[in-house]
This record gives sequence, C-alpha cells and structure tokens, in this order.
Amino acid sequence: MGCPLADVLTESIHEALSDIPEVKNPEVKLVWYPAWTTDKMSRYARIALGIR
Repeated sequence: MGCPLADVLTESIHEALSDIPEVKNPEVKLVWYPAWTTDKMSRYARIALGIR
C-alpha cells in the first residue's frame, strides 16, 4: 500500500494486454496482503542487491 509505482504497474499491464485482441476490458487489482518483504527475495537476488 502506498507504492509510488502502483499507477505505473497498472498502466503497463493495460498496455501489455491491449495487444491481445481477446482481452477487451482488463481489470487490474493490486494485492497488498501479505505484505512484501525482502524475505521473499531469492538468495541470488539479495546477493545482487547487497542485502544480507
């Protein structure tokens, strides 16, 4: 919740789906539960970003 990229994500999804003729009126719902944490990142992603 409060993600500054929520609008960008929604718009990008709509743009990607507009290329599919069968998709007429997509509805995007962002889910905020469970809350995302760095625990959800793979070991390799944490290493790449310098998170321990």
